[in-house]
Amino acid sequence: MSTTIVMAILVVFTIAMLIAGYVIKHTPETEDFDKQKVRFAAVTFTGILVLVLLSGIMGIVDATGKGMDVFKTILTALTPIAGGIVGYLFAAKK
Repeated sequence: MSTTIVMAILVVFTIAMLIAGYVIKHTPETEDFDKQKVRFAAVTFTGILVLVLLSGIMGIVDATGKGMDVFKTILTALTPIAGGIVGYLFAAKK
């Protein structure tokens, strides 16, 4: 059963990366500072999602149980970091 879960997560991860690549390639450059902030926030959360997905796979596959500890640590540690980055970004002025 864990193999099907891992495969489903990897399929979702692959689809998300393909969509992200398409959006990055077809998004025109802009001088608008607010649009740049929103794009940075989107990239930040995409990176966090990638780390959470990969650590989730490690937690499911690992037979020793240490992988789930890593997953829980990453999940609890990255949320405040992402909030701090995005909060600073939207509070910053030109």
